[in-house]
Order: sequence, then C-alpha cells, then structure tokens
Amino acid sequence: MWKPRHPAQPAWITPPLANVGARPSGLAAYPGTGLPEKYNGAFMMCDFRGGSGGSGVHAIWHKPKGATFEFIRREDFIWSLLVTDVEFGADGQVYVSDWTEGWNQPMKGRIFAARNDAEFAKPIVKETQALLQGDWTKEDAGVLAKCLGHADRRVRLEAHLELARRGDTAALASVLASQGSLLARVHALWGLSVAHRLDGKAREAAAKALIGAASDKDPEIRSQAARALGEVPGAESAKALKALVSEKDARVAARAALALARHIKPASGDEAVASLRSNDNADPVLRHAAAILLARSADTQGLMMAARDASAAVRLGAVLALRRVENPPVEVASLLVNDADTVVSSEAARLIHDLPVDGAREALGKLTDKAGAPEPLLRRALASRYRLGRPEDAMALAAFAGRTGAPESLRVEALDYLNQWAKPSGRDSIVGLWRPLAERQAEPARAAIRSNLGSLLASPAKVRSAAVQAAAALGIKDLAPALGDLAMDKALGAMARVEALEALHSLDAKRFDAMRDKALADDEPKVRAKALGFSALRDAAKTRPLAEKALAAGTVWEKQAAIAALGADKSPEARAMLKPLVEALKGGSVEPALALEVAEAARAQAGSASDRSAIDALEKGNKYRECLSGGDAEAGLRVYLHKAEVSCVRCHAIKGSGGIVGPALDTLAIRKDRQYLLESIIEPNKAIAQGYETVVISLKNGKTVTGVLRASTGGKMTLVTAEGTEMSIPAADIEEHDRGPSAMPADLVNKLTRRELRDLVEFLASLR
Repeated sequence: MWKPRHPAQPAWITPPLANVGARPSGLAAYPGTGLPEKYNGAFMMCDFRGGSGGSGVHAIWHKPKGATFEFIRREDFIWSLLVTDVEFGADGQVYVSDWTEGWNQPMKGRIFAARNDAEFAKPIVKETQALLQGDWTKEDAGVLAKCLGHADRRVRLEAHLELARRGDTAALASVLASQGSLLARVHALWGLSVAHRLDGKAREAAAKALIGAASDKDPEIRSQAARALGEVPGAESAKALKALVSEKDARVAARAALALARHIKPASGDEAVASLRSNDNADPVLRHAAAILLARSADTQGLMMAARDASAAVRLGAVLALRRVENPPVEVASLLVNDADTVVSSEAARLIHDLPVDGAREALGKLTDKAGAPEPLLRRALASRYRLGRPEDAMALAAFAGRTGAPESLRVEALDYLNQWAKPSGRDSIVGLWRPLAERQAEPARAAIRSNLGSLLASPAKVRSAAVQAAAALGIKDLAPALGDLAMDKALGAMARVEALEALHSLDAKRFDAMRDKALADDEPKVRAKALGFSALRDAAKTRPLAEKALAAGTVWEKQAAIAALGADKSPEARAMLKPLVEALKGGSVEPALALEVAEAARAQAGSASDRSAIDALEKGNKYRECLSGGDAEAGLRVYLHKAEVSCVRCHAIKGSGGIVGPALDTLAIRKDRQYLLESIIEPNKAIAQGYETVVISLKNGKTVTGVLRASTGGKMTLVTAEGTEMSIPAADIEEHDRGPSAMPADLVNKLTRRELRDLVEFLASLR
C-alpha cells in the first residue's frame, strides 16, 4: 500500500507519488524568498535515521499530473545532521532542529540557521521580513491587493486573509477577474472563499464571484473555484459544479466531484458514473473523487445499477462507493465479489472482509473453490471460511490446503486457520484489528484434515510442515503413523523431519518410543538431536548413556541436546557428567558452540542461589561470548524478520528488502567475522559501519566540528559536515576528537534472549 501505484495495489487508497527517505520527521514548503530560484515549488523533508551519518533534509520537487502530481527529483539540502524539524524564518533563513545523537533522549539539542548569502542580501528578503512582522490591519487595501502577487507565499496568505477579514470582496474580485499573476488570482479566490465563511454581508458577493470563476479560461482557477464551491450552498453552485465534473481536465473534474459531494443531497449519481466511465481507472485520484460523489448521491438501487454496469471501471467505482456507505447493502457486495473482472472482485473482497460486511461472507467464502482467483480475494475468502466456522468451512480450508497449483503461502495460511480453529485468535490476521471469535469444537478441523490427509502429506515441504503442526495442535492421533514415516523420510529437509518428530511425540509418545532407536541412529544430526531430547523426557536414566556417547563423539546439535537433557536430569550421575563441562566453562576452555547450553544446565543444577549467581556473573563477564557460535540460522532469520522488539528488518535490508537506515546486510559474512557481528549487536558504538560513523573534533582555536568521517589518512581527517560540505582538517589543528554514537539502539541486546542472540549471529554469519 505504501509503494507508488502498481497493479496489485488496493484501489481504495490514493497511492503515494514516490518513496523518499526512511524516517520523515518534519516537512516545510519553500515560501519563495531566501533561496535560489531553483527551490521554487520545493518541499523540505527531514529524514531522521537515528544517526547523523544518514540523516538530513531532502529537497523534493513535483509537478501537476492529472488530478494529482508526479515526483520530479530529490537532492540533499542539509545533510549529516540528526534533524527533527525544519522551518523557514521570516528573516530569510532556514531553521533546523538537531537531536544531536542516537534514538534515546540525549537531553540536549541544537538549532541551526542556514542561509544562502547571495539571496539573503537581496532587498526582497528584508521587505518580506518587514511585511510579515508588520501590522496587517493598518495596511491600505491597495497595498494588500498588490501583496496578493508577492514573491513570498506567506505574504500572499496574510494579504488575502486580511482582505477577507475586512469583507473587501470588491478588491478580491477585482484581482481575480484580472489577467495578471496566476498566484495573485488564486490567492484572491482563496480570500473570497474565506470571506464567504466569515461575513454574512460579504457572503452573497463572494459566492457570485466564486461561481463566476467556475467558468474561467484558466483550468487552475476553475479547479480552485470548484474546491471553494464545496462550501457554497445553493442550486447555482451545484449547477456550476455539475458542469465541472464532466471537464476533461482531471484536476478540475476531481475537485468538482469532491466539492459536489459536500452539498446536501447532491443527487449526482449520473455525473459520478459518467466520470468513472470516461476516466476508465486511468487516474486514481479522479476515480476516488467520483466514487465519493457516487456514495453521496446514489441509493441502494443506484448502487445496484452501477454494480451491473458494462464498464468495469464503473463497477469498481461502485465497490469504492460502498466502502463509504453506512451499512453497505449485502446484495451489492455479493454481486461484486463474483465479478468477472479480477480487480473488481478483489476490491469487493477487501470491502467484505476488511470493513467488514458480514452478511456477504457467505458469497466470499465460496470463492475458495474458484480456480485462478487473485490472491487478495483468496486470502479473504479463506478468512471468511474461518470466521464462518461451520464444518463445511473447515472442510473447504483443508481442501484448499491440499490443492495443487494454489499459492503455497495461502495453503499454509489455510492450515494455520485449522490449527487455531478451536481457540481462535482475537486479532484479525489480515487487517490486524481486534475481532474476537468464540471458542468452538475442534472436531470439524480434525475431520477436515483427516479427509484431505493424502493430498496434504504429498504437498511441498512448507505445506506439509503446516499440516503436521496443525495435526499436533488438534491432537489428531491417527496421524501418528504418517508422522513417523515423515520423520524418517530422508528425502525431506531436516526441519520438516524434526517438525514431524515433534508432532509425533506430542500426539503419540508411545509410538515415538517404538521408533526412538531408529531416530537416534538417523543420518541427519538434527533428527538425532531432537530424538535425544525427547528420549530424555521419556526416560532420563536410559538416556544418560546416550548423552554420554553424544558428548564423546556427537555433532554440535547432539551435544547441545545431551547437555540440555543432563541439565533437566536432577540425578547425581547427571551432575557428575556435567561437572567437567562446567569447570571447562569457568576456565574458558569449553567448546564455544556448547557454552550457552553448559551455562543453562549449570544454572538448572545449581544447588543454591549463590551457585546460580556465580554462573550469572560468569556469563556477564564473558560478554556474550557463548553466543558466537552454535546457533540456528533458520531461527535467526525468524528473529530478524519477526521479533518486533528489535525490528532488524526496519533498518537493514537484504537483497533490497527492508529499511535503509542502516547498512545493507548482503554478503555481510564475507566482509565481517562473528566477533564483529556479535559486537555490532551488544555494543553498537564499538563497531559502526563505514560511512555511518560520526566524529566530533575539537580544534585548537576553540571551535568544534561535527560530521561523518570519510577518511583519516595522510596526517588529516576528512569528514562531511552538517551542511554537506567535505572538510579536511590537518592533524596539527586538532586538539582532540571523539567518535559520535551509532544510530543503532544501545540497549538492543536487552530485548533478546541469549538463544535468540546466538541464532541471530548464526543467521548474519550465513549471509554470503
């Protein structure tokens, strides 16, 4: 939804023009004086990324296109400064507030003033300042009328507001009727609109002038007149707007449609339908305006007619109108969700599920059987089946999950719904809103999975894995033989086999006992390790010899499982087996990949609080060295993508997907070792990526310079200052220098368990 317009995007939004920056924190439009001419029409946008190295103020340009605009270009205006806001002063300078450092509250801040000396010296700057700081109530009407065409927007604004406050519609109408500056005419029109709102005496004259402007030769004047007429009641205003809705100029037509929709009972359904048909989905903003007009104009009968129109664009407009109608008619929604046009049917599915329109869920849910249906529709059809919650709905979900050719991610989603069938989550999985469902019987979900067991077990690994998890959650014990076969199927991936083994142990522990020896002798280390862990849960005494054997000659996975098993075994024999490992941990000679398990086992076996405290102190002194190796890269990927407390993916990207606040992580392991990866998480200020470190330099002349360090060679330091200027400072001029903080939060490690940290390091180490 946040990307520029693309075919798969929901039609009910008006899409952004472009994606600029990562953390917008302030916005200001250049008013017209104080900077070079090239900044006319530019916006300044603050981009706060947590560190000065990647933060600053963008200058952004756009131009009109259709009913909206198009992005032209962007450039750095003020860079390498941790900006939070930007504003243009009356004195011609640009003011920027600076956070100084990091995400946390530094308890200090700065305000910078920036200016272009050549432009700052021009008389227009002083003139603008004098006008803005003067008393507008004492200005002559002629001066105010002249100021409507001033170079600075703030002056123009004050002038038209003052004329409006005076009710001087004659002066405003005179400028509007002239053929002079377009900006002056627009401000005169805005002034008339304000006067119409403020003064009963001036209202009639203002309305007359605004209605007259609706037929002006300039499309921008007609566009602004249309917007203003939305607040001018009466038949003449509505008549003028109806004429403008049919304009070929999309900007005029869109504003006229929105304005007409504000009139009481506009009865303009025909104009709305005609606009939707002629636009034919070309301009999303015009479509949006026409849909709003249709929603305000049409009754149920009118919406039904639009929903049956030969034009797909009109039918789509009917869907968008329904989103804005109180209690949308169920029959219209049901009709549209079965539309032959996939864009229309997808948007109708969004309407029914996302609003929601519960009465139309029956029609939407039936579309899980529709081959080739678009994913947005299918996703909501599955959700509707889940919410309807009948036995036939569970059966439809399982059948969809087993269907060859259906999108794999949606097949997994269907199984997830069956997994939580008996105890539904209160949060809607698509829109994230709280929509609780009552608990219900699990048997319909069990029966559905049993009926489709063959196709589910013959599915790709991710689908099969989801089926196994659902079976375990639902307690489908008769699936145990198939799970045993899956666990021993060497053609499957390790994680799929481990999940099957976990489900088998959960469903039928006795059957696990029967195949335990086979699992313990498997070729796959992760399967052997998982079997060892479950064996310890079943019979700790019988497992001790297996743990001893694993510690002597097993893989890392088996050794980790053996140590965990001994930690849970409170027998003297288990403590004796652990003792040399604990001593090795204390002496720093334990195998690095086992250090975390040994520490956890030692803590579990500790006989007193002081013993546990000793292990805690040892871990603290190790500075997380036990997290350097031995992790699970797949589990680390889940932390990277889904652990909200750390939100790695918000700031870092892999293969172009993710944030841009921090450096991209592609091929990270080729460039950095594990020690660096660990330190970058637990001590981000110790290992700041090149191009993202800041430096504060104190000069011998008493001045201080701050910027992003580019190089420190040849007896000088080169940095980029807050103004974006590269500066080289000889070492002889430097009193002292210190590095600024990383943009990465310093307390990140406190939001991860040690296992999560180890898994995350393992994942990062796999990026090659």
